[in-house]
Amino acid sequence: MRPVLASVTLTWFLPVVLLLAAVVLARARRVPLAVLLGVLGVAAAALVGRTFSLAGYGTMLALALSLGSALTVWLAAREGFPPVFSATVVVGAQVGALVGARLLHLVVNPADWARPFDLQHGGLVAYGGFLGGAGAAWLLLRGRFAHFADLAAPSLGLGLMLTRVGCWFAGCDFGVRQGATPSWLKALGTFPPLDTPVMRQQRAECVSDCASLASHSSPVHPTELYESAVGLTLFVVALLLLQARRGAAPGRVFLLVASFYGVLRAVLEVWRGDLGRGEWTAPAWLGPALALGLGAALLGVAAWRLEGRARTLSLVLGSLGALGAALGLLDSAAPATLSTSQLAGLGSSALCVALVARRDWTAGARRST
Repeated sequence: MRPVLASVTLTWFLPVVLLLAAVVLARARRVPLAVLLGVLGVAAAALVGRTFSLAGYGTMLALALSLGSALTVWLAAREGFPPVFSATVVVGAQVGALVGARLLHLVVNPADWARPFDLQHGGLVAYGGFLGGAGAAWLLLRGRFAHFADLAAPSLGLGLMLTRVGCWFAGCDFGVRQGATPSWLKALGTFPPLDTPVMRQQRAECVSDCASLASHSSPVHPTELYESAVGLTLFVVALLLLQARRGAAPGRVFLLVASFYGVLRAVLEVWRGDLGRGEWTAPAWLGPALALGLGAALLGVAAWRLEGRARTLSLVLGSLGALGAALGLLDSAAPATLSTSQLAGLGSSALCVALVARRDWTAGARRST
């Protein structure tokens, strides 16, 4: 809704604070950190007087990376992982996520290979980021991946929540046009006449009665905010699942969160309306039908393999996913193709559900009692 949140002119305040902090740390013999802050202070001093624009998406992405990193390192430190090691893994996973997100976008949109590093004319695919980040973390952790992945699961939900708000600011990843919906929902899905993806696409597709596009977009489903709500839900659920482990084998939290997201993402894609997400020919009912089947499978696995709070949370989220998929089956506006994200979500969710089904996740809890 606001691609640029604010414009900020750099004053002497920031470099002075950085340099004073460097002096204090140097006197305390914290030399590496003092040198880092000193270099940053000098660099900031060279930029005094320049005006910088705070992009909505970039700001939310930076916030997601920083808060998610801090949360993961803190949770890992509580369970014995050295903070420096945890931070190294987190940074490696974030680099892998950015590379994976960009690579999947280029695979889906081959024309952008001509400018692979130009993010102003391309994008990042969330599922590519998930796969790339998980792969990088696995290479760094190997045998400890399952345990660390559990601790990173809340940050995945937190990051999804924040970055999708950034997508809403930028007017990208939007949904299909709204029909008979409440006025407040139409307001959330109506974008100003700025050079954003939603406006460019609607102007290119418009063939009649285009005058209104000079002042605002036609209302679309704010699927960015729908997915942000999913991220918030997964964040809370992941924290509750961490508390409910009670000695169960590692990996359960991560697999459950990944399976929930795969089902819910496949459902949300039914209401996505932006182009460039890959098109795989299939009947309109196939994506929601597969998501409905996965939701049902998740319910069965939860009742069979889990216990206590983990079972309750899994049953609730599995029911929500199945209900959403059923609504998608009834939606006459459902697309006649599958997107890349739907395929990735359905595939990864099926794999996660299968892994949970193969393992007796209550065995560890029984042995510890």
